[in-house]
Amino acid sequence: MEATAAAENTKIDGSPADTIVHVVGEKSLHNELLVDFMDGELEFDCRFSPNGGLGAALNKFPDRIQLTFLDCNNKTDAAFLNLGDFKQAGQHPCCHPILYNVNPSAAIEMNALKQGVRGILYTDQPIDFFPRAARVVLMGDLWYSRHILVQYIFEKDDAPNLTKEACLILTHREREIVTKLAEGRSNVEIARHFRISPHTVKTHAYNIYKKIRVENRLQASLWLANNT
Repeated sequence: MEATAAAENTKIDGSPADTIVHVVGEKSLHNELLVDFMDGELEFDCRFSPNGGLGAALNKFPDRIQLTFLDCNNKTDAAFLNLGDFKQAGQHPCCHPILYNVNPSAAIEMNALKQGVRGILYTDQPIDFFPRAARVVLMGDLWYSRHILVQYIFEKDDAPNLTKEACLILTHREREIVTKLAEGRSNVEIARHFRISPHTVKTHAYNIYKKIRVENRLQASLWLANNT
């Protein structure tokens, strides 16, 4: 299942000429083939780096945007988040890490999201997901399953308090609606909850998207997370 959700509504400021895509892992042949595939699918410079070599690769081009795919080798825990290559990626201001070969785990996904990982690719996902995830992240978005994003938003509070600025943007009813949208409720479910028509819910949603400058529920969910 494709796992993608918007984090921002703006592109990362970078053209193909100033963007590098790294693939980092210990399986040289496998990852070099992956680099060759992405190099044919993307307009960006794609390179392979062995484990432990990411720091030097990043420092070679300090001013370029660097998207980094880190091979987790099917690990079942979050130990890879403490590895040197991941720390190097986190220390580089223009590096955007994506983890791949990850066994499905809500705990790993949540931990990765909290530590700034821009996306997760699971062990059973096809190779064509890699360039798709790269394009999504380079557009300023996240590549995660929706249920993880909703859990992340509501893990601390079932009824998040919006910031003062966010309250000024939306009406009271719109704030109620956007919360239900972020929970994954359908228009019909929201209509029943507030005893209004689905058409009215649709109108509220349209007005909300226009006010907060997003295009869909996923982007609205991330806007809510950033404004609570």
